[in-house]
Amino acid sequence: MLKNTLSRRVLAVAATAALGFGLAACAETEKAAETGGDVVSSAAEKAEEAVKGDKDKDAVEPSTPDSEPAEGEVQVETEDGTVALPAAAAAALESFTAEWGQPESIEANALGQVLAKFQEGNIVTWAQELGAIPVVGKIAETWLDEGGLENPLGLPTGPEQAAPEGNGWVQQFAHGVISWVTDADGEFTAVVEQN
Repeated sequence: MLKNTLSRRVLAVAATAALGFGLAACAETEKAAETGGDVVSSAAEKAEEAVKGDKDKDAVEPSTPDSEPAEGEVQVETEDGTVALPAAAAAALESFTAEWGQPESIEANALGQVLAKFQEGNIVTWAQELGAIPVVGKIAETWLDEGGLENPLGLPTGPEQAAPEGNGWVQQFAHGVISWVTDADGEFTAVVEQN
């Protein structure tokens, strides 16, 4: 009973921290829109650090959809049904629902990695060692088209950043990079570089 109470308290602290940083990210996003600065990446990194710092220490492989949750898991509602996830993953994903709404679907692989799909093509990945990381827009579309959780690039290791040349966005993955940048003709294209 004490373990469950402590787990719930840790989960509550993690959720509160993630929500707080999410609100800060929203405020910094508005500031970035006004100033044109790269504040969004900084806010996303802060949210990621908060979630990573409070994640559950005992990794639990997610249950199959609509199964009973195992110890250390919680039920998460999606548009496709209920999914049992590690408590740390559920708390981390919760921080994105304020902006993106309820996940459309959540899937997990045998490694315990989680992929939550939201409206408008936004996704969030979660892994015990990385925490929750958002992937949006054409980078998300490209990563999903190349296999999602089974993509040879692996999971993202941080949120997208402005391209060094200022011509788009880049996001680092465990085994490479996906860029959404303008080409010589000024057209945006996805560039996938595998390590």
